[in-house]
Amino acid sequence: IGPEFHIPHGRANAILMPHVVRYNAIKPRKHALFPKYEHFVADERYAHIARMLGLPASSVAEGVESLVKAITELGKSLNINMS
Repeated sequence: IGPEFHIPHGRANAILMPHVVRYNAIKPRKHALFPKYEHFVADERYAHIARMLGLPASSVAEGVESLVKAITELGKSLNINMS
């Protein structure tokens, strides 16, 4: 994506990261195998990251959204146009 739109790799990652986290935190609708885990854990892991960063995460959903918001705010604080 970066080369196509003449955006440095890190900046492209910063722009996409909130969307990737939110998408990956959605439980798949189709049955999928998780070879390393007994069940879907991406949302729980994102919530754990939020807790480790001291972000609100009283529920898994709140943790995911707190993490997405923090990533977005970090990008903006670095003057990255997040769209």
